[in-house]
Formats: sequence, structure tokens, C-alpha cells
Amino acid sequence: MSDKDNGEHGSTNHDDTQDIDKDLEGIEDPALLREEAKKARAFARQQNKRAKEAEGKLKESPEKKTPENTGDQGASHTKPVLTPDDVDVRVLRAQKMPEDEIKYLQKIAALNGTSIIEAQSDELFIAWKDKKDQETKAEKAKLGTSKGSGSAQKEKGLNNPGLTDAEHKELWRSQKDK
Repeated sequence: MSDKDNGEHGSTNHDDTQDIDKDLEGIEDPALLREEAKKARAFARQQNKRAKEAEGKLKESPEKKTPENTGDQGASHTKPVLTPDDVDVRVLRAQKMPEDEIKYLQKIAALNGTSIIEAQSDELFIAWKDKKDQETKAEKAKLGTSKGSGSAQKEKGLNNPGLTDAEHKELWRSQKDK
């Protein structure tokens, strides 16, 4: 086996001890290095103790979970959770349903305890929509017809009634020249 394989199985690696010796060569006082290492270990122990205490407090009060104490600080960047009713409303809006109909469907769904989509087949909604459609048809019927914008103009001919003598002669000459 190679030296690398020996290091992976728990035996000392000759190269590792040489690296540590090389690191110590640049330091004039190894005692200073040991002191700094002790301070770093003490700091790490202290931080670990604080983290465990905070974790214990979180476990003691699960009913008071807020984004601050759960560590979920990025909750404002996540997508909002959509309820089934929100999805139904989006589907109806995509189908170009007017807002007043959507609001009425929401009321019926809440009253019956059904979804908004199921509320479309409810008798109350069907009756309300029929009444609303009849009102809009009656409103459109009150507008009246347009005055001549869509009618076709008749072409004058020799047999048209009400032609003057001059118009009759003009038409006869244009017919004769053709």
C-alpha cells in the first residue's frame, strides 16, 4: 500500500508530520502558537455551548415559532403557498370570468363548504348568472339600431321610381354608350 492509503486507514502519514514541522519552522515561538490554539479551542467550545443552549430553548417553546427563532430568515424570498381556492380563482381569471362572478362564487362556496369550481354548478349561482345575463341583454336592446351605417346603397337604374327627367336622360345615355 502507498503512504496515502495508510493515512486513510488510521496510521500516521509521514508526509503529514513533515507538513506540520514545516509550518512550525516559520514561527519563532511554538509556545505562542500553542497558546493561540488553546484560545481558538476555548472559543469553539463556548460557541458550541451557546448553540446547544439556544437549541434547547427552541425545543422548549415550539408554539412561539417565528422566522427569527427558527432560522428561516429567507421566508420572504420563497414563493407564497397557494391554497386550493387561490388556484381556483386563478383558473377562473384565466378563463376571463368577471370579478363580480368570482366574488359571488366565493360566497356560495363558503356557504356550502365546497370549492369555487364546484360552486359554479350550484342552483343559486346558475339563477343569479341567468338573471344577470338577461339584464345585460335587456340593456343592450335599449340601445337601438344604428342609423344607416350598415345599409347598402341601391344603384340607380332606369326603372327606379322618382327619377327626374334629367336623371332619366343621363342614365339612358350611359346605358346607350355601354
